[in-house]
Amino acid sequence: MRVLDISKSGMAIHLEGWIEAKRGATVSVYCAELGHMECTVRWYRAGKMGLEFDQTTNTVAQITAYFRNFHRDPCNLVSI
Repeated sequence: MRVLDISKSGMAIHLEGWIEAKRGATVSVYCAELGHMECTVRWYRAGKMGLEFDQTTNTVAQITAYFRNFHRDPCNLVSI
């Protein structure tokens, strides 16, 4: 998978292949920057999926750490 967009409440991903997960299903996601997270499928179409992060204290801490340490705002990356 490849992360297309991420926010503090969820993310959109592009899938490398088909998976059997429908809207409302719980899926496990792992990536180096976020670690292991449980998410709920909000939408799935054309090889892309929208996931909502479960709002456990562990997940909230992981997302907060990601935005503090890894995430770069595209508006702040412009160089002149």
